[in-house]
Amino acid sequence: MGMSLRSFLKEKSSSGSFHLSIAASALMPKMRQKILARRSIEASGCSVWTATLNFILSLSLLSPCLDAGAVLENLKLERTILNRTIPIRKLSWFDHHEQLWREQVIDIRPGQIVLLHLWAVECKPCIEELRTLTPLLNGLRDDRRLQILFVTETQDRRILANFFRTNLAALPAVPHYQINPIELRRAIGTSAMPITLLLDADLTIRQTFLGPLHGRREELLDAIDRLEALQPLARRDRPRVRL
Repeated sequence: MGMSLRSFLKEKSSSGSFHLSIAASALMPKMRQKILARRSIEASGCSVWTATLNFILSLSLLSPCLDAGAVLENLKLERTILNRTIPIRKLSWFDHHEQLWREQVIDIRPGQIVLLHLWAVECKPCIEELRTLTPLLNGLRDDRRLQILFVTETQDRRILANFFRTNLAALPAVPHYQINPIELRRAIGTSAMPITLLLDADLTIRQTFLGPLHGRREELLDAIDRLEALQPLARRDRPRVRL
């Protein structure tokens, strides 16, 4: 009675009666097989909330100072962003070889999933997240189902050029884009970052990850599998969408 979620988790963890495996690399083989099997099942929503609950519990154990209520608020906000269409027309792309910015129109193949990640140099959580994000995106860059858009909202290009020059090895090995975020953020409805969005080929938001992706890797991979399975076959025959 009156026991908080954090207190409950600490008590169960210290008594040995509650165990939560957090790192995917530390999972026992049988448990790993179950996770992989779950990713192949068409989504009914249960797997989403299972992954979300595991995420909340893992953060509660790892970070005693974390407010579980704030995590739940983020999850509620994520749901309000769903089904909005992103009004992106054109992005600026940084040519690292020529050290120049170029305007680029992005082609989205019919049936393709867009993974849009928004970040900024001045956003400390965004920079800290690179340790998790970079290997994740590098592992997904050859996935033909995906179009990865790694987009910065930092507007000062001198700051960006200097950051790229000194931190290139720490950044995902994908094209680096820039956008003026005013119209985009108005459509999304929040200025929070970092934020990762999964869009369908019509550029409609189907999954939102607000804040760092640490602890949510499996949830992201599950969401990609589900979105691919739910893509209507009719849409795969449509002409390409030009952003």
